[in-house]
Amino acid sequence: MARTETADVQDAVAALYREHRMALLRLAIFLTDDRATAEELVQDAFAALQRR
Repeated sequence: MARTETADVQDAVAALYREHRMALLRLAIFLTDDRATAEELVQDAFAALQRR
C-alpha cells in the first residue's frame, strides 16, 4: 500500500516538531515570560503548519 502525500507531510511535521520543539519553546518562554502561553504558541504554530 502506497503512502499518501498527506501522511508524508504529517510525518515531516512530526519530525520537525520533535527536532525543534524545545528550542522554539525556550524562545517562546523568553518572549512571553509565561510557560503555558509559550507551549500554546508552539503547539499552534505546528498545528497551523500541518494544516497547510
